Amino acid sequence: VYRLRTAVTNSLLLSEVKSFSSKVLWHARDLRNWLVLRECSSILNSEKPDIMHTNVLSGLSASVWRAGRGARIPIVHTIRDYYFLCLRSNLMSRGGRLCERRCTTCTMVGAGRLRLNGMPEMVVGISQFVLDKHHDHGAFLGIPSVVIRNAIPTIEWNQNTRISRRSDSPINVIFLGRVEAAKGPQVALDALAMLGDARISFHLCGDGPLLPKLQTQYGHDSRIIFEGRVEEDRKRELLKSADVMVAPSIWYEPFNRTVIEAYQYGIPVIASRIGGLPEIVKHDLTGYLIPPGDSAAMASILREISSNQYKLSELKQQACLYSKEFLLSDHVTRYEEVYRKLLRQ
Repeated sequence: VYRLRTAVTNSLLLSEVKSFSSKVLWHARDLRNWLVLRECSSILNSEKPDIMHTNVLSGLSASVWRAGRGARIPIVHTIRDYYFLCLRSNLMSRGGRLCERRCTTCTMVGAGRLRLNGMPEMVVGISQFVLDKHHDHGAFLGIPSVVIRNAIPTIEWNQNTRISRRSDSPINVIFLGRVEAAKGPQVALDALAMLGDARISFHLCGDGPLLPKLQTQYGHDSRIIFEGRVEEDRKRELLKSADVMVAPSIWYEPFNRTVIEAYQYGIPVIASRIGGLPEIVKHDLTGYLIPPGDSAAMASILREISSNQYKLSELKQQACLYSKEFLLSDHVTRYEEVYRKLLRQ
């Protein structure tokens, strides 16, 4: 593991950069970072790898590609965000609104980044959506591409233990992720409020800027447990006891790893019909899809699930079966195929 000094703060902290001159300097460094170029070139010359595989470039910049090109190493890039299309890499405004069209600033800065995206010889999208979104804006056109979805290691436990449950016990709902507006935890909590005294327990797991506000607004509801940031042991414990997961994102989420984690534990998922989520949540089979931000739709589904034991058991069975589509061994095999194809060129 090599840790590079980038001289650039993480793009997620860009909102803290106040002055116009500071922002201009930030983006100039992010576009062509000579420090990264020099250090990465030194590493490549020392290690002499066969392949360069990049993932998230924010902060490092595409200068790592320049280093790869200089060393004559084939490059494969996995698209995990919207770095080449958006200054914040998430296609959302500073105020948290979804950007249906790119703003002038993102278009201007993005033009410089887009000039570099012909450097990889292969591009991988973690969903078809994120790949298509880049193609729609002229990014990575003419470059061979493939979709390889995220995967997780297979867990060793009896997946059938949570398929059947006591009909008189509360439905156990879980949210797992960063507690910020883009992830939509407020949508799920609003839905719970609509259900009144429904027999539901809700575990909100994660930390983030929205957490204090949600604790103030919903702290009086005894059905809601604010878990905060959870470590792996506690996360596994919560997943083993959960009946339903919610993933109510309101941004173009390329993928959501917690969804496939839920499937491994036989947990169906209620998710927003946005970004890459419809590619991994099969409506009325492994869960349900709702319009982004629609708390009423989520409340309706939770009410139906809580009153239909047979349907919930059916969803759990299908979630377990579908989890086999995300085996880490298959994921590795597909990337090995990409590497071999590049080396044959």
